[in-house]
Amino acid sequence: MKDALLEIGTENMPARFIAPALQQLETLTVKLLDGERLVHKGVKTYATFRRLTVYITALEEKSEPMSETLFGPPARLLKDESGNYTRQADGFARKNGVAPDKLLTLEKGGSMHLAVRKMIKSEPAVKILSRVFPAVIKGLEFPKNMIWEDLRFPFARPIRSICALYGPKVVPFETAGVKSGRKTMALWALGGGALSITEPESYVAQLRGGLVLADWTERKMALLNALSRTSQMLESRVELDEALVSETVNMTENPVPVAGTLAKEFLRLPQELVTTVLKKQLKFFPVLNDSGELMPSFIAVRDGVSDNSAEVRTGYEAVMTARLSDAVFFFDNDRKKPLEAFRNKLSEVLFHERVGSMLKKSARTEKLALWIAGSAGSGVTLDQDSVRVAARYAYADLTCGVVGEFPELQGYMGGEYLHASGESGAAMSVREFYYPLTAKSSLPMTLEGAVVSLAGKIDTLAAAFASGMIPTGSEDPHALRRQAFGAARILLEKNVPVSVSQLLEKAFELVRADYNGPDQDFAAVRAQLEEFMRQRAETLFEEKGFRFDEIRAVFAAQYDEHGNAVRGMSFSEIYHRLVALANVRKDPDFEAIAVSFKRVGNILKKNGRGAGGGVDESLFSAEETAEKELYARLVTVKGAMRPFVSGAGAPTADGFEAVLREMVTLKPFVDKFFDDVMVIARDETVRNNRLALLNELYMLLSSVADLEKLQ
Repeated sequence: MKDALLEIGTENMPARFIAPALQQLETLTVKLLDGERLVHKGVKTYATFRRLTVYITALEEKSEPMSETLFGPPARLLKDESGNYTRQADGFARKNGVAPDKLLTLEKGGSMHLAVRKMIKSEPAVKILSRVFPAVIKGLEFPKNMIWEDLRFPFARPIRSICALYGPKVVPFETAGVKSGRKTMALWALGGGALSITEPESYVAQLRGGLVLADWTERKMALLNALSRTSQMLESRVELDEALVSETVNMTENPVPVAGTLAKEFLRLPQELVTTVLKKQLKFFPVLNDSGELMPSFIAVRDGVSDNSAEVRTGYEAVMTARLSDAVFFFDNDRKKPLEAFRNKLSEVLFHERVGSMLKKSARTEKLALWIAGSAGSGVTLDQDSVRVAARYAYADLTCGVVGEFPELQGYMGGEYLHASGESGAAMSVREFYYPLTAKSSLPMTLEGAVVSLAGKIDTLAAAFASGMIPTGSEDPHALRRQAFGAARILLEKNVPVSVSQLLEKAFELVRADYNGPDQDFAAVRAQLEEFMRQRAETLFEEKGFRFDEIRAVFAAQYDEHGNAVRGMSFSEIYHRLVALANVRKDPDFEAIAVSFKRVGNILKKNGRGAGGGVDESLFSAEETAEKELYARLVTVKGAMRPFVSGAGAPTADGFEAVLREMVTLKPFVDKFFDDVMVIARDETVRNNRLALLNELYMLLSSVADLEKLQ
């Protein structure tokens, strides 16, 4: 056994190409080696922006021999009526290099077929690798390819060298006009001299001698340690953004920090603006003091050391100054105008031709946010004036100069400008208007901010659905699933006391007033969006540990037997019902009452719900007491449940659990009713009265969750 190595040397690749390429490199290599029956103990990869490398450990010197059975025509076609081999049998034998009398008849898929058994001999590893390595290179896919030579071989960047070894031997092949060998490149920043790799085991060490840190983890640790030492010299700390660290590791082969000076005039800019310029545009690391405030320094990272560090630092400072001077220009210009002026310019920005401009969207968001705030009830402390101001200016910064230059600062700059105008209470809500930015990231801190953010997301969803921009399959170009999931998280985790059906009804009322498209059934579109929201909410509740059938059961309790929404629930109420259902479900008697519920449901579906009136006690049988006792218990339980399901107070899991446990007490009465009473009586009046009794029982049992949905 020997180790094997393939290094693809290229011109500078974008950093974002590297991680996906490494995953493919490992997967492809393992797949192709397995297909060639060439055993090894493992595969690992290395990469920089100038090389992609796969290292194969303990690769056998030969592939494993294999017996292979090849099946051909049905066995009845072996010979004809005269006893001669048929044309089909003769052709199958000739194709596989055997005489017809060597053909076998074997079973395949329940019938007999002609077959040939062949032995596939071992092959030397070098010969196999000369097929596998080119196939690996050819199989790599990148977001964009270049074609640079006559063979028109596509790759991320032009291939300049291929180092391919099995032990000390070169694996011979040619790809894209480049012949394999044992040469690679030392650190490009220092001239990129050639290195001759003697064997795979020495690859990493020889590159390190050429000042290239091939191992990603080693390179990252080298960067972090160097950044730490540099920040200590500056008596400060560096802001370590994980994405920037990873990108820097991929952009360098030997990262070397260079500390530079940030002119103090730039420190008057909002901190997020400065750090965005440094991190996003220049790939520099901001430097902070112990309080998290920006220091007049930055740390850039170059590839390798050299004697001209002072010139390099001067160059970095010049680039930084130019970029931050642009930021100063845009910021100062923006500050000359009130935020209302930027909001008015939203009339020039189209959201969608069917629902109007961003100014109309801004107005709808303001109205919807105030409606949500007004629906919160007296038990919720909410600054409605702060909601109004934040909602009014949430989109205003989209037309300002800074956001035009740095779009990732939308929301943040609006908050900064609002704070500067004296509206510090609403400023935080505007800064966090687009939260959560990802499925797991932070929500707006304040309830006011959550309400404004929710209003913006729901208006976006309603306007998009009304305009026909409905996600299908895996297609979601407007990220509406993320918007809906964010809205669901706000509704649940911020305890916003409105139901989705109420919220969408109001949102579509506002969108419809601005709608300027072809006629459509808005009720149907709203139902589509409600279903879309329910799917996101189901995922959210599943992540919190609830069973799928429990979630479906509680959601279904909002609708009558015809699918009409009759009992809108906030996500907070749904959560409390789920907690109660999950707890009570452990009681064996509850499972029994759930079974009875399904039986009652089936009877009502088949026979109707009575004549439409209530239960008439005078029609109860004088001989049988079961229906009278069931009704009496039902009335008692309804009275006990009323405080919890009337909607008068805040819903609690304890309250709903109490309701469910009251239901369990009905079990012996229900059992006796079904044992003693014939529901489908001959007398129609009696029959309808009994169906009416079962209907009341059904309505009672479905008041917390539709138990028919439980599995």
